[in-house]
Amino acid sequence: QPGRRRRKRKRPFDWNPKTQDYASVQDVNIGAIIAYDYGKAFQAAEKSGVIQVTRVHSLKQAFDMLLSNRVDMVISKEWVARYALQLDFAPDQLARLEYRPENAEAGTYDYLLLSKKAPNAQYYLTAINSGLKKLRASGRYDAILQAFRRGEFMLPRAEK
Repeated sequence: QPGRRRRKRKRPFDWNPKTQDYASVQDVNIGAIIAYDYGKAFQAAEKSGVIQVTRVHSLKQAFDMLLSNRVDMVISKEWVARYALQLDFAPDQLARLEYRPENAEAGTYDYLLLSKKAPNAQYYLTAINSGLKKLRASGRYDAILQAFRRGEFMLPRAEK
């Protein structure tokens, strides 16, 4: 197709999440979301041309590109990626993907955004934090995440 280049990877990439050496993935085309901040090191590597980044509007679009070999990897928070993949893609498509950690830091995925102006916002924030603390202490929190990882909470996929 005119205007479209298919690029062969010069070598397989070997990403080390401890060192985060973006030069090690310089031959890899990375799918990322427009306007997302992936951290100072990533942004600097992208800006300087050390890495090739294709920015798109949505995670679904990035994964479509990954599954059609138009990008070599997609950067996303693990649980966000798993949810998006389970929602929009078939199990045989998911089986073609490999997960690797982007960094070695322990993940934190418990975000709740509340307007400071919302009535009872502080009450709900306190209640949710208390509930999360109890879930973690009981081990139930980790069990829920592991069940999600196994696909036990998959939503029925809409017919396309």
